[in-house]
Amino acid sequence: MESGKERPAETWDFGAGYDDGSFEDRESLSLSAWLSTAPAAVVAQGLGVTKGDITRHLARDTFTFLPLGPAPDLSLEEFRAQVGRPPQQPVALTHRFQLAQVIPEVNTAGGFISIAQVTNFPVSTEMSGALVRFAPGALRQLHWHPGHAEWQYVINGSLTAGVFMKPGEYEDGFLGPGDAGYAPKGSAHWLLNASNDTDAYVVLIFDDGTFTNIDLPWFIGNVDPEITAASLNTSVAFAKAINYAVPTMVPAGSCDPGNNGVRPRNTNRD
Repeated sequence: MESGKERPAETWDFGAGYDDGSFEDRESLSLSAWLSTAPAAVVAQGLGVTKGDITRHLARDTFTFLPLGPAPDLSLEEFRAQVGRPPQQPVALTHRFQLAQVIPEVNTAGGFISIAQVTNFPVSTEMSGALVRFAPGALRQLHWHPGHAEWQYVINGSLTAGVFMKPGEYEDGFLGPGDAGYAPKGSAHWLLNASNDTDAYVVLIFDDGTFTNIDLPWFIGNVDPEITAASLNTSVAFAKAINYAVPTMVPAGSCDPGNNGVRPRNTNRD
């Protein structure tokens, strides 16, 4: 049982159950610990700010534990409408899928992501995958998958990668053609094309038939800036300066001051 306050004069309790007897909430994903550990340049590109903004506003090697924030002001029907999945298409259960011919679900100046999952490849109920193109210098947005692990195979190109498990457990390194990388279930991670003039292609494999993904800007852009500031152990001014419209595939140079443009948040939460 845990307790918290949504307003200064109100205290409430909530119960939480987990299917892991050794679960420790203080070892779960911490935004402050993750972003204070990852390279400042990568975080800056992911949030659409400058590297100087990151070094000024985010202290290194910090860990802020923040209880659950205010609930969204939505009805259950409105919430389900926002997060609803597309209906499964009535197609034959073939074991062959032309992934390279799929219309990418993500397609930006930074690259594309074509996904095969149970919604468009019905026989694949326990696994899903993706073909990812990285434009030169592009970043696969800082993100995590709450329900599955990620296995990465580099077809061509050179990439740097980082994986964050919990405070004190972080690794970054280099992946080249023929290399495989791994991001455990629930871990925060990113991939960056290290080349300034060559595309990189990566195949991703997930141990679940339905692909789920949480990008950092989307996650922190759906809570009040005060909650974001507390989570990152920084100021409200910095939380409001973040570009929450940074895409899933972030092109090189998007953190330059002249390229930030409009910085929208979820208007229901600002």
